[in-house]
Amino acid sequence: MKPSPSLLPLLRSRLQGELLALVLLHPDREYGLTELAQEFGVSVTTVLREVVRLTEAGIVEDRRFGRNRLVKARTDTPLYRPLTELIAVTFGPVPLLTEALSQLPGVDEAYIYGSWAARYNGEPGPPPGDVDVLVVGSPDA
Repeated sequence: MKPSPSLLPLLRSRLQGELLALVLLHPDREYGLTELAQEFGVSVTTVLREVVRLTEAGIVEDRRFGRNRLVKARTDTPLYRPLTELIAVTFGPVPLLTEALSQLPGVDEAYIYGSWAARYNGEPGPPPGDVDVLVVGSPDA
């Protein structure tokens, strides 16, 4: 398991933060367990354990579709908005920037660096005040 995150030490693990960021910041989308496991480079069993915890806490909901188990954010709870805001400023940069930059023609690569990246990788320190991004390529915009 990945170490406890410096970005938001309230969470059990970095995986939990990454999973919450992806699901909460895309509330209209459902994700399959296999898709989530591939996204985070972990086993389906590991993702399933986190999904069960988050489902029991009422943060996500899941449903079966054939042999697949699909997961999505629960937006009908008092936790949704404040938790989503907290996750957006801590673990949100990766999924949000990935989505935004993947739609921008001419972007070859992008990197997050600086204090946010350091906290994301477990380096202790104060909460980052910004996110430093390096974009490589020739984007039109």
